[in-house]
Amino acid sequence: MPPEALPEIMKRLSKHLKAGGILVVSVPSANKPVSPKHFQHFTKESLEKTLQPYFSISEIEGYGLIGRERRLVLLKKMAMVLYPFRKKAGAVNRLVDYLPKYYEKNIARAGIKDCTGYIAVCRKSK
Repeated sequence: MPPEALPEIMKRLSKHLKAGGILVVSVPSANKPVSPKHFQHFTKESLEKTLQPYFSISEIEGYGLIGRERRLVLLKKMAMVLYPFRKKAGAVNRLVDYLPKYYEKNIARAGIKDCTGYIAVCRKSK
């Protein structure tokens, strides 16, 4: 969405929600370079500034770590590909069991300063 269109989009979203309605927003983080498919990436502060005139923010959390941790996501995907062979290989079995747990604990949620995206949970302002 073009940045200049965001106020109107937020206004319309707010009008469509019932009082107390919940909006969940996911945006890319300014921690990574702007990709060609996005007009902008957000900081926690710029996301708050975009949402607050129309919504009260319940929480903003980061997700997806940058750097070497992203490679672990690829390892997890590889482990899932190897899943059918797990009965034949003890090491693959252990890897398939370990990586999803590691992903959930260390990568799925990331700190605000080291994430690749944000998820904001908002309620319609009264």
